[in-house]
This record gives sequence, structure tokens and C-alpha cells, in this order.
Amino acid sequence: MTTIAFYGDSFCASDRQDSWCVLLANQLKCEIKRFGIGGSSIWNTFLEFEKDRGEGLADYLIFCWTDSHRLYHPSLPLTPGNKPIPGTDPAIWNASENYYKYLSYQDKDNIAYKYALQFFDQNVLAKYKHNKNIVQMWSMLPFDIKLQSGVFVNESCLIHSWDGDQDFKGQVDPNLSNHMTVEQNKTWANKVFGAVCRKQ
Repeated sequence: MTTIAFYGDSFCASDRQDSWCVLLANQLKCEIKRFGIGGSSIWNTFLEFEKDRGEGLADYLIFCWTDSHRLYHPSLPLTPGNKPIPGTDPAIWNASENYYKYLSYQDKDNIAYKYALQFFDQNVLAKYKHNKNIVQMWSMLPFDIKLQSGVFVNESCLIHSWDGDQDFKGQVDPNLSNHMTVEQNKTWANKVFGAVCRKQ
């Protein structure tokens, strides 16, 4: 059966039936191999991709590129201002908080992010045999680079979830799939499906 994999953060992490990921997989008649991971960094994506590459990649690869400032951790979402998860080592959260307070520099993070994504896009994804079946988009705010491999949807899941209202707090509502309403999930699935069909 044709397969699909989602790489990214919580904007592509929901496996509920109203999730745009599930809706898109149904439209493409695909079995889902993986979803994104809430709070993850781009480095989680790179490592997950390398693991999957060793085991066999899905036929469709969907990338939702997250914020440039997130730290890599194999299982914890280390983002600026995040609250510790009960039962985890408080030293990790203290280290993260101190990193963002004393060592993080936005300009450096943005350049590292830009160069890493461009290298991955031009030197890894460009060589994938199903290049037409790649979709890249932004989870958070759009970044000032153009990605070339596959289909590049130069739009933001976050802005889509705001639906024109930046005061909308739906993105933190645990009852929503991918921080989007049911209708927003449908719209996003249709947008990505249309982009894939135009490329093929």
C-alpha cells in the first residue's frame, strides 16, 4: 500500500479522524507511517528522517518546519517559556531556561536554521526518488527562504489556525487537532492535496 509520513511538530501530530493529516492520507489513499511530535525541533525531524531512510521512506513525505529557536531533546519539548512536565527531571528544564536566558541568540539561531533547511532541501530531499511526492510548509511563521524540493507551500499552519485573528487561543486548546478547528483541518488538507495533485 502507498504510505505517507509527517515530519514536524504539533501542527502535524494529531491522529484523530478530523486531523488534516488523516484527511490528506485518505485523499491520497495512503497508510500513515508516522506523525509529527509536539514541541519538537528541526533536529528531531532530521534524525527521524535518517532513521526512516535506513528502514525505508514513505512514498509521500510531508514536512512542517517548526520554529528556529527550539532545542533538540529526544523526548521533551524544549521551547522558550515552556513549563516543566510533571515527573521529568527539573534539571533539564532549568538548563533549557538558562540557555534561553543567557546563551540563545536569535540571529545565530535564524542563520543556523536557514542553512540547515537549505542544505537538507538541496542535498538530501533533492535526491529522493519520489521528489514530486514531497511537500514542505511552515508550522510557525514563514521564514525568508524558498525551499525547492517537491511542493513548497509557502504558508503557515499557525497563521491558518489564527484565521485572521491573532488573539485566537485555539492553538493551545487540547481538544483541537493540530491546533485547528475541524473546518480549518479540512481546508488545510484540501490545500495540501491540491498542491500535490498540481505537481504530479
